Amino acid sequence: MSAADKRPAPEAPLWLWLPRLVAAGIMAFVAFLKLTGNPADVSLFTLLGMEPHGRILVGLVEGACALLLLSPYAATGGVLTSAVMVGALIAHATKIGFVVQGDGGTHILLLVVVMTSALVVAYVRRAELPLIGDTL
Repeated sequence: MSAADKRPAPEAPLWLWLPRLVAAGIMAFVAFLKLTGNPADVSLFTLLGMEPHGRILVGLVEGACALLLLSPYAATGGVLTSAVMVGALIAHATKIGFVVQGDGGTHILLLVVVMTSALVVAYVRRAELPLIGDTL
């Protein structure tokens, strides 16, 4: 199939902005907290044995996820955000626990909201994914 034969991806529905904004807003906020050395994040990454380099790297990746979700590359942002959330879920399930510093599970609730939002974005815009979008 030549480039001329390639059909453009269908336009994303307007309602898709809601999960994009939710996921990007939460990711930008937690990236800011990680990059500014929030004591709660410092203690979590110390527990994981990843302080400070892991915290800074994860904060930068989360910031990139937020930007991608708001850009024309939202499908890629959705996949990357989902991958980051899987990593966070594994960290919580293995070392951190599901209640963080007495938050009553708010940390995990935000994780699930971001992951669900990102998966919706990735699924709806899956035709735009590099390398695999043409096959879906």
